[in-house]
Amino acid sequence: MGDTTGKNGDEEVPINGSLFFVGETQTQRPMPNRVRERLEKKSERPNYSEREKERDKRVQEMQKQKMEKLREHHEKVDRLSAQARERKRLQNEAAQSENANEAPEIMEGDPSSTT
Repeated sequence: MGDTTGKNGDEEVPINGSLFFVGETQTQRPMPNRVRERLEKKSERPNYSEREKERDKRVQEMQKQKMEKLREHHEKVDRLSAQARERKRLQNEAAQSENANEAPEIMEGDPSSTT
Protein backbone atom coordinates (compact mmCIF):
# COMPACT_ATOMS: atom_id res chain seq x y z
CA MET A 1 0.00 0.00 0.00
CA GLY A 2 1.78 3.01 -1.26
CA ASP A 3 0.98 6.68 -1.23
CA THR A 4 -1.49 6.48 -4.12
CA THR A 5 -5.09 5.76 -3.16
CA GLY A 6 -7.26 3.36 -5.05
CA LYS A 7 -4.50 1.66 -6.95
CA ASN A 8 -4.03 -1.19 -4.46
CA GLY A 9 -7.52 -1.20 -3.00
CA ASP A 10 -6.69 1.26 -0.25
CA GLU A 11 -10.13 2.85 -0.45
CA GLU A 12 -11.70 -0.39 0.77
CA VAL A 13 -9.81 -0.32 4.07
CA PRO A 14 -12.21 0.85 6.80
CA ILE A 15 -11.31 3.96 8.75
CA ASN A 16 -11.39 2.07 12.04
CA GLY A 17 -8.42 -0.27 11.51
CA SER A 18 -9.47 -2.61 14.30
CA LEU A 19 -12.51 -3.68 12.27
CA PHE A 20 -10.34 -4.71 9.37
CA PHE A 21 -8.73 -7.72 11.08
CA VAL A 22 -10.72 -10.89 11.57
CA GLY A 23 -11.65 -11.47 15.20
CA GLU A 24 -10.38 -8.09 16.29
CA THR A 25 -13.78 -6.86 17.40
CA GLN A 26 -14.47 -9.92 19.54
CA THR A 27 -13.66 -9.75 23.21
CA GLN A 28 -10.63 -11.78 24.14
CA ARG A 29 -10.77 -14.23 26.94
CA PRO A 30 -8.49 -13.40 29.84
CA MET A 31 -5.01 -14.86 29.85
CA PRO A 32 -4.39 -17.50 32.55
CA ASN A 33 -2.39 -16.24 35.51
CA ARG A 34 0.43 -18.72 35.09
CA VAL A 35 0.91 -17.70 31.44
CA ARG A 36 0.77 -13.99 32.26
CA GLU A 37 3.26 -14.41 35.11
CA ARG A 38 5.61 -16.34 32.87
CA LEU A 39 5.45 -13.68 30.18
CA GLU A 40 5.83 -10.83 32.66
CA LYS A 41 8.66 -12.53 34.49
CA LYS A 42 11.00 -12.20 31.56
CA SER A 43 14.14 -14.10 32.32
CA GLU A 44 16.91 -11.67 33.04
CA ARG A 45 19.68 -12.55 30.66
CA PRO A 46 23.03 -11.05 31.52
CA ASN A 47 24.67 -8.88 28.95
CA TYR A 48 27.22 -10.23 26.51
CA SER A 49 30.33 -9.40 28.54
CA GLU A 50 28.92 -11.09 31.65
CA ARG A 51 27.99 -14.17 29.63
CA GLU A 52 31.50 -14.23 28.16
CA LYS A 53 33.01 -14.02 31.66
CA GLU A 54 30.79 -16.87 32.88
CA ARG A 55 31.66 -18.96 29.83
CA ASP A 56 35.38 -18.31 30.29
CA LYS A 57 35.07 -19.23 33.95
CA ARG A 58 33.34 -22.52 33.04
CA VAL A 59 35.98 -23.30 30.41
CA GLN A 60 38.79 -22.60 32.87
CA GLU A 61 37.11 -24.80 35.48
CA MET A 62 36.78 -27.65 32.97
CA GLN A 63 40.43 -27.28 31.94
CA LYS A 64 41.45 -27.22 35.59
CA GLN A 65 39.51 -30.43 36.26
CA LYS A 66 41.02 -32.06 33.17
CA MET A 67 44.55 -31.14 34.26
CA GLU A 68 43.85 -32.39 37.80
CA LYS A 69 42.66 -35.75 36.42
CA LEU A 70 45.71 -35.95 34.17
CA ARG A 71 48.03 -35.16 37.11
CA GLU A 72 46.32 -37.82 39.25
CA HIS A 73 46.66 -40.31 36.40
CA HIS A 74 50.39 -39.61 36.03
CA GLU A 75 50.89 -39.95 39.78
CA LYS A 76 49.09 -43.29 39.73
CA VAL A 77 51.15 -44.52 36.77
CA ASP A 78 54.38 -43.44 38.47
CA ARG A 79 53.36 -45.13 41.72
CA LEU A 80 52.36 -48.39 40.01
CA SER A 81 55.51 -48.49 37.87
CA ALA A 82 57.66 -47.88 40.97
CA GLN A 83 55.88 -50.75 42.72
CA ALA A 84 56.42 -53.00 39.71
CA ARG A 85 60.13 -52.08 39.57
CA GLU A 86 60.47 -52.82 43.30
CA ARG A 87 58.75 -56.21 42.90
CA LYS A 88 61.01 -57.06 39.97
CA ARG A 89 64.10 -56.03 41.94
CA LEU A 90 63.04 -58.19 44.90
CA GLN A 91 62.39 -61.13 42.59
CA ASN A 92 65.82 -60.72 41.00
CA GLU A 93 67.50 -60.53 44.42
CA ALA A 94 65.62 -63.62 45.56
CA ALA A 95 66.63 -65.46 42.40
CA GLN A 96 70.28 -64.39 42.78
CA SER A 97 70.42 -65.45 46.42
CA GLU A 98 68.81 -68.76 45.49
CA ASN A 99 71.37 -69.27 42.71
CA ALA A 100 74.19 -68.33 45.10
CA ASN A 101 72.96 -70.90 47.62
CA GLU A 102 72.83 -73.64 44.96
CA ALA A 103 76.29 -72.91 43.54
CA PRO A 104 78.28 -74.02 46.64
CA GLU A 105 76.31 -77.26 46.79
CA ILE A 106 77.46 -78.13 43.27
CA MET A 107 81.08 -77.33 44.19
CA GLU A 108 80.91 -79.28 47.46
CA GLY A 109 79.62 -82.37 45.67
CA ASP A 110 81.74 -85.41 44.76
CA PRO A 111 85.34 -84.26 44.14
CA SER A 112 86.03 -87.22 41.88
CA SER A 113 83.52 -85.94 39.35
CA THR A 114 85.73 -82.93 38.61
CA THR A 115 88.84 -84.98 37.76
